[in-house]
Amino acid sequence: MKALIQTGSSLSACGHAQAGGRVPVPLKSDFLSIASMRVAYICEPQVGGTFVFFTQLRPQLARHGIDFRCIPPFDRSAFRNSRYLQMDGIDFLDLPEDPPAALNRIIRHLEEQAFGAVLVLPGCNELGTALPAYLPAHIGCVAKIPHNGRGTYLPTREMEPFIDRIAPVNDLLAEDLSLRYGVPASKIQVIHIGIDPDHFQYAERTPLESPSHPLRLIFVGRINDLEKNTHLLPDMVGKVIQRGVNVTCTVLGDGEDRPELERRIHKLGLVDRFSLPGAVPYSEIPALLQQSDVFVMPSRFEGCPHALLEAMATGCVPVVSRLRGTLDRIVEEGQTGLMASVGRAGEFAEAIVQLAHDPNARHRMGLQARKTILDRFALAGMAEAYAAILTDAAHHPASSPPPRRLATYTPPRSMGPSWRRWIPMPVKKMVRTLYGRMGRSI
Repeated sequence: MKALIQTGSSLSACGHAQAGGRVPVPLKSDFLSIASMRVAYICEPQVGGTFVFFTQLRPQLARHGIDFRCIPPFDRSAFRNSRYLQMDGIDFLDLPEDPPAALNRIIRHLEEQAFGAVLVLPGCNELGTALPAYLPAHIGCVAKIPHNGRGTYLPTREMEPFIDRIAPVNDLLAEDLSLRYGVPASKIQVIHIGIDPDHFQYAERTPLESPSHPLRLIFVGRINDLEKNTHLLPDMVGKVIQRGVNVTCTVLGDGEDRPELERRIHKLGLVDRFSLPGAVPYSEIPALLQQSDVFVMPSRFEGCPHALLEAMATGCVPVVSRLRGTLDRIVEEGQTGLMASVGRAGEFAEAIVQLAHDPNARHRMGLQARKTILDRFALAGMAEAYAAILTDAAHHPASSPPPRRLATYTPPRSMGPSWRRWIPMPVKKMVRTLYGRMGRSI
């Protein structure tokens, strides 16, 4: 068995969906020489799903005549020693520390380069959140909503008058924004995350021919217990072993809670059952998923996670948290995978044991999981939906109030500190778990 492997990688706070491996780094490539429209994506180049989204969507949108470009909301000096400087499609700007001056520089770049629309991530950073309120009227604005929570919902509601279209990644987010936060339903269009099924090919698994051949579990994502519930993994594996199943678990990713995860693995005497290779190159993830039998996602909340879709595309059977309106809209229980109550290690273990004893079910679910990705979560379909919504926003902007003047700039109120920051972390985790079980957003 593999022991703990000590490697590291920094992770951005906005890497919501997938941070198990480094994003692909395409060098200068041949996009359309004449694009009908330029669209800016206000996003930090980083390890995580928010930037994987850009690298995958950019070449797809080029086929629709859209030059999709990333504009980091940080000064170019922050990326001085970064590999992202060599990437195609990123406009690094010299941004002053003063927020209104930085916004003015971004807006001048958008106008000088004739951008038709911008795609923002409300709540991810101050400049990207504030930008819609100061955009010139002729530049359309679309907001992508990647996950649930007040930290995303409140900024979206605050900036909604200046946003033309809002694209949540699942139905729960759309319902929350409309019913709980009063965002006009006419602006909302759900666009699920899509992945490239050719990059994540289906693979037949080797049958478990003897008790000595372990069932191979894999987790892909940030090691963050508040969101991903990663501390549940050792308990889960321990309970599977207690039920007589030989099992190993690979954890792809890094994060602030890795030391505590390692401590728990050691405490339970499971060092020889776990492998923690850290963040691996994105190109290596398909093979690692293809070599695994079961994908585990014990998250307390999710949006539309890349990692889950990628695992399903390879035929790796998922066992995930039963999250209403999110994961239960992706995984069909008993058909494409199994579910367990949020935070219940015993239920996760029972599902894993069930799959270990039924190779025919694993094979059937793996095939059906692949079909689900091809039918509903393919990259081409996501690109077509974004091409339509971005074009619509650029050519038919919604009725918006006049842009605010940068001379009167104030930070978004919704991003200011609140009383929630004083809540102890164990209480936050408990509340997240309870809300996840009830199918509610925080």
